[in-house]
Amino acid sequence: ILGMSTNNLSSIWNTIAFNLGVDAANTLGNTPIPSLFLQQPNIPRNFDVALSRSDGLNDVAPGVFLIGEHDQEFQQVVDAPQLPSVTSQHWSIVMDAMKVNGQAFSFNKSRISGTPSGKIVAALDTGFSFPPLPAAAVDAIYSTIPGALFDSVAQLWIVPCDAGTNLTFTFGYVVFL
Repeated sequence: ILGMSTNNLSSIWNTIAFNLGVDAANTLGNTPIPSLFLQQPNIPRNFDVALSRSDGLNDVAPGVFLIGEHDQEFQQVVDAPQLPSVTSQHWSIVMDAMKVNGQAFSFNKSRISGTPSGKIVAALDTGFSFPPLPAAAVDAIYSTIPGALFDSVAQLWIVPCDAGTNLTFTFGYVVFL
């Protein structure tokens, strides 16, 4: 497991900073990404991650992990608007909209102060097993999947492995399918 977060989200870095100071934390407790950028100060401060799933029973699934450059399939990212993280707890950006099978989903007012009306803050995470979304959004997504069932005891959706839905997210007025 490789944490992709910045130092401010690291309990190790924060503990060292609290007890020994920020300089000591930057020397002794950097997370992997700041450490990599410190080792290579001339590379651009970006990384690409693309996770996918294999078909059938294959042990290997295609994926991308690049530091300081973009995959050929992600070149449009270079010209996309830069979206600042709006909280210190997660990689988080303002989401303009979400659609499930072409139908707009309306979120309640964001709990993050300063979030524009009608928008929500989205936490970006490459390693979370369950969607960090409000229950109503989770239900709106999974209830449209053919064969999906909600287990009221476990409080989770059971989804057939070969089923899916069409989700569209809009960030910085750019639509992502």
